[in-house]
Amino acid sequence: MIVGGMPAVVQDYVRFPDLAACSPMQENILRLYRSDIARCAKSTEKNKIRAIFDSIPAQLDSKISRFVLSRLKEGARMQRYENSFLWLREAGVALPRFNVSAPVTPLTLNGKRSFFKLFLCDTGSLCEASPGNLQVPLLQGEVGINAGSLLENVFAQSIAAKDMVLCYYDQKKFGDLDFVLQNGRQVDLLEIKSGSDWKKHPSLSKAIDSDQCPGFRLLQGKCGTGRTHPVSAFLHDHVLPAGKAAGNTSLETGNRCPPVIRARRAAT
Repeated sequence: MIVGGMPAVVQDYVRFPDLAACSPMQENILRLYRSDIARCAKSTEKNKIRAIFDSIPAQLDSKISRFVLSRLKEGARMQRYENSFLWLREAGVALPRFNVSAPVTPLTLNGKRSFFKLFLCDTGSLCEASPGNLQVPLLQGEVGINAGSLLENVFAQSIAAKDMVLCYYDQKKFGDLDFVLQNGRQVDLLEIKSGSDWKKHPSLSKAIDSDQCPGFRLLQGKCGTGRTHPVSAFLHDHVLPAGKAAGNTSLETGNRCPPVIRARRAAT
């Protein structure tokens, strides 16, 4: 999670496993992103793209489940910023996760494109860009820190690598479901938890208990129904890029996977 997946950073860490050396390299990558925005974007879009890019860490850390335009500029409207969001997505810098009106297939017919959240293309860079020097508590294993946005970014990055569209659900009926994924004729529901309260997942429990979304849960690598079902199996089948080996480890840290809760609704 701290090293991330940028080739230069990974290669340097493999050769010289010093996490302290990753930070200046990641900081330089963030500077290069801003330089590319200034160099490649249209003059009418540069400031808006830069504002969106710089706001991603704070927006992800917010408890609000969507990107808030008014935090960029008071009175901001999507019509003025739409091309800037598209620029970041097409450049591969940002990964949008769109809201759906119902966690049922086909998700493309239930999408609400005006409600979305943006993830960064690399979780290591997000760690570096986030305020509060998160690398230290993460290394010390302080599970009490608010690492939810970082874990969500890990999964957003990994799911996007499988060319799957990122969606989420946030309605009164169930609550907030972190990821709603189209998997063939089925829909997979994922809730990513951090900290000591990972067993609390009222939104997913409501979805599982409803006749609309029957399914099963994964808690710390074990299926909530009592059947053994490693988290690594889900990563291998649905998240890990092709060719990656599946182990019971997280994608970037080498530690055990963060708690993942999963439910599946079969196609009707």
